[in-house]
Amino acid sequence: MRNKNISVLNELIAVSQDGEKGFSDAAGIATDPRLKGMFQTYSDECQQGVIELQALVRSLGGETTDKESATGTAHRGWVCIDAASKDHDLSALADVEREQNNSAIAYQKALDSDIDPSVSAIIEIQAAVAKRNHQALLDFRQSIETRG
Repeated sequence: MRNKNISVLNELIAVSQDGEKGFSDAAGIATDPRLKGMFQTYSDECQQGVIELQALVRSLGGETTDKESATGTAHRGWVCIDAASKDHDLSALADVEREQNNSAIAYQKALDSDIDPSVSAIIEIQAAVAKRNHQALLDFRQSIETRG
């Protein structure tokens, strides 16, 4: 079970590092100050999540991963190209919405796996934050669409 816990946590570390970088990149291209601030806050939250997960892996006697997933890296390359040709705010918002959806799937997969209850409890908390952030992004998009 210990190795399974460490494996699941390292997968979530990579997902959270993707989120941190994705939100940071999105903050860099967003023009709306509220959206820019939201993205930076969520990047910071992802960073805190990474730190928490890494500490948990180490407490279980494992080694942590310090690399983003290949999917996240490739996706961000596309985001930069895509943002250059579209409305920066809507493009950044759509991209982080997709990334948050992928994050939610990864967290649910982790929760559905056979892991220790103490590990599951921490994952549940982080999953709830990711879900809250995703809903806030959807609400922000709706407010933009309602205005424009």
